[in-house]
Amino acid sequence: MTRKKHITWENTYKLPLKKDPIGYESYAWSSCGGMALTFHMDIEKGLYDKIINTINGKDEINMPNLMYDDKGADFFDGDKYIFCVRGLGNLMGRKKLNQKDAHAIQDGFAEFIKSRLCR
Repeated sequence: MTRKKHITWENTYKLPLKKDPIGYESYAWSSCGGMALTFHMDIEKGLYDKIINTINGKDEINMPNLMYDDKGADFFDGDKYIFCVRGLGNLMGRKKLNQKDAHAIQDGFAEFIKSRLCR
């Protein structure tokens, strides 16, 4: 009998996050190959790298006005949209989780991101 692996945000959004291999400053991918973040196209120069590096624990940024919507996916710095957390398609499609469990995992990752970016 095989045990079903417990799915958490840590093994779904495996760190370190990686920049988009094509060079677009619009996406960040987990080490597992799943899309993790989509950034706004007009993000301030340098902020893309700084956010990814801070989430990975290799840099430090403090965004005291950072907040996310009640669905836990869209992040704003004050009223300026910055990025969104991705992954529900992977969680509900490939990993076959129900909507409640998939959202709980995505929300856990969003909380982790906020803890890294708001110090």
